[in-house]
Amino acid sequence: MLTFHELMGFMSPKMANQILDDTQTNNKDVYRALVVSMAQVLKARPEFLSRQPKERRHKNFVQSLSKPGFEEHAGNLIRGWLFKEHKEVLTSFLEKLEIEHEEGMVDDLPETMSDEKLNGAIDMLLENTTVNWSRYTSPRLMHRTKIAGTTSTPCLPTMSDCNSVAENFT
Repeated sequence: MLTFHELMGFMSPKMANQILDDTQTNNKDVYRALVVSMAQVLKARPEFLSRQPKERRHKNFVQSLSKPGFEEHAGNLIRGWLFKEHKEVLTSFLEKLEIEHEEGMVDDLPETMSDEKLNGAIDMLLENTTVNWSRYTSPRLMHRTKIAGTTSTPCLPTMSDCNSVAENFT
């Protein structure tokens, strides 16, 4: 199973930059929190990171977020992006999986999920959403989001093709 920092490492630079750009533009609180937490970890001042050219800053963020020590920060970024940019996709996914939620927020995820049910939900997303997945990635990214969780443990551990998720990050 891939962790959040591994997802950041496997996704294309285009997708990683799109997530950072979307977050910077549409979810300023999450982006500011990311800058502050990255500054703390890197032992720099947030102002120093904020003043760097965006391309350089985002490239450095992606490199850092790909490391194990940045798991929490990578998870916060991916979850924040999904909640802000693709809430309908999240809620449709959860409803298809018959997981109780409140506007995409999940308290208790099932320990296991059948591959049949999970793949059916993924297929539904690919067929029925207006999201241009080629701009981002396959919905298999949602397999690793833990939706609203904060741990890096896999939420749906029986998905047999989870390890192939890296192939979808092009």
